[in-house]
Parts: sequence; structure tokens; C-alpha cells
Amino acid sequence: MAHDSSKRFSEVQRLTQAMTEYYVLSETCSAQVRNLSNGAILYEQAVKKWEKEGLCRPPPGDRQKRAELFAAVDEICKIQPRSPEEYAPFCFWSAP
Repeated sequence: MAHDSSKRFSEVQRLTQAMTEYYVLSETCSAQVRNLSNGAILYEQAVKKWEKEGLCRPPPGDRQKRAELFAAVDEICKIQPRSPEEYAPFCFWSAP
């Protein structure tokens, strides 16, 4: 029983760390896009892409969709933007 509790706690810690990293990345990238003259358009395009892929805010009980979201975010985190416009896909966290 204690092992199950410890395993769950470790998973909570892992998810908390991942969510913190995602949030910091999103806020950092949003700051890059926010001040662009076409920032609103770039942001809307990014949100539409996330919605189209069905990854915006998956229900807590849908493990498959949540796993897909984390996998997609992990892939995005590997990208190194070279211009302010390339930061838009990173603004996923603020998506509805």
C-alpha cells in the first residue's frame, strides 16, 4: 500500500515539474508575441491549430488526450525559435 502511495506522489511531482516548465515557457513566449503588431493573429492561429488537433485543455479523466497533449508540448519544447513570430506555437497554455 505504501508503495502505491509513493508511486502516486512521484507521479504528482513529475507532473507538477512538467506543468511548471510548460507554464514558464508559455509565459516567456507569450511575452515575445504579445508586443508584435501581428501578435493577435499569430496567437489566434496557434490556438486554432491546438483546437483542431483536439489538444486544448483535455478533460482530467481522458488519459489518452492528456498523454497526447504532453507529447505535443514536449515536442514543441524542443524547438528553438529564431524569430519572435516563431514563438506563437509556444503560447499554448493560454488557449481556451
